[in-house]
Order: sequence, then structure tokens, then C-alpha cells
Amino acid sequence: MAQQQDDTFVTRAERQKCWDARDGFFACLTENKIRSLRKPEARTAVSEKCKEASDVLHQSCRQAWVDHFMRLRERELGMVEFKKRIADNTDTVERAPDANFTKVSRS
Repeated sequence: MAQQQDDTFVTRAERQKCWDARDGFFACLTENKIRSLRKPEARTAVSEKCKEASDVLHQSCRQAWVDHFMRLRERELGMVEFKKRIADNTDTVERAPDANFTKVSRS
């Protein structure tokens, strides 16, 4: 199936095919420890190691869906890493009571 046009409806079978392609692509990214596709070296790694899964994803899903899936993956992985740092006490969030205010001294 070629990439779909945005003005057509997507059937349940087509959605399932897209989700399966997404899961396969994300499994390849995870297996190769590729977190984000924003860096050029990550895009190179994808083209070398996950090209087939990437091609299936882009053929099975609308581009808007692919973009959405990638944003969600980055957000979810970022949240997992943040929670791990908090749990390990390697990241602290401290806020002074008056952190939002600046004391102004007048002469």
C-alpha cells in the first residue's frame, strides 16, 4: 500500500497495519539504542540499521501519523528517563520560596 492521502478514510485493517509497522520500527530503534532522530548520526544509524522497518512505516502510515508517533516516543522516553533520575536521586528539583520574584532595592 502506498502512502495514503489525507482526504481518504483509514480502515481498521489499515490502522492496524500502521500500528504494527510503528511497533516494528520502534523495536528496531530500541534494539539499536536510538533514542531521537533529531541528530544526524541517529538518522544515519536508522538508514543503516532500520531502513526496512522505516520504509514499511512510511508506506503503511500517513506522514502526519509518523510525525505524531515520533513525537510521542521522544516524550515518553524523556519522561521515563526523568522518572529514573528522580528515583535514583540524581536529579533534584529545588525551588526557593521566592524563586519567581526578584528583590528590588531602591536607593
